[in-house]
Parts: sequence; C-alpha cells; structure tokens
Amino acid sequence: MVVRNNAMLTRFLVIAFLSILLSADFAGAHTLGVDKGELVEKGDGAYSLVSKVPQRLAHLITTIRLPERCGLQGNPTGERGTYEVRFSFKCARPLTADDTIFLPWKREGIMLTVNWLDAEPVTRFTRREGEVIPVVLAEYLAGSGSLWAMARRY
Repeated sequence: MVVRNNAMLTRFLVIAFLSILLSADFAGAHTLGVDKGELVEKGDGAYSLVSKVPQRLAHLITTIRLPERCGLQGNPTGERGTYEVRFSFKCARPLTADDTIFLPWKREGIMLTVNWLDAEPVTRFTRREGEVIPVVLAEYLAGSGSLWAMARRY
C-alpha cells in the first residue's frame, strides 16, 4: 500500500512539475497574435495609426501600405515607444469607404478602433489574409466613397 502511494505521489509530482514548466514556457513565448490598434483622423487629411504592441514584439510591426494619394510622415517604420508603434500619414483627400490600408505585420489580426472626426468610434476585428491584414475602411464606416461602393455594401 505504501509503495503504491509513493508511486502515485511521484507520478503526480512529475506531472505537476511538467505542467508548470510547460505553461511557464508557453506563457512567456506566446501571445494570441492579435494587437489593439487605433486609427485617428486628425483633420486636413492627417491621420495616425497606432499598434499597441509590447516592445518585444515591435519588430513584427513593419511599414504600412497606404492608398496612392497618401504618404507616410516621419519614420516609415513607425515611431517606437514602450508599448506602441505609431505611424503618421497625410492624404491629398480624406480616406473613404473605397480605401484599404494594408498592414504587412506578422500578427494574426488587429482589434482596431477608428476615430473619425465627425462620427462615433468604430471598433472591429480584422484578421490576417495571406501576408497582410487588410483594413477595409468600408467596414469601419468611413465616408461613403462612391455611390457604387455604397450600393454594394447595402
């Protein structure tokens, strides 16, 4: 009886030790691959896009691809802070529902909040598709864009 209890106790301790060891390893090395982000319209065609990502993952956030009429300002790889990577850009005309911003980030997706000047903030999850996370602004209630695009949405 004592031998059996010792064997069970040993087995339990080995399983407990392995569980703790594995969970600590995965907890330190793995994230869900989804970051929070914020796109802010500042007026006069100026915008900022922020990825709220821990500094240890900031290298996964790379230069964004914008519509042709828009250009990055400042560091094209983003201004890196302790818990964010910030991109600033300006467009010749404001962004509309016809526009898409491509995030070639090595993440599974982004929970993005868009703050338009004259509208309530909109938050949506956008998932990676192939090599990019496509932020289709129609899904974030950007200005209507063309009548044809508006008709397609409805």
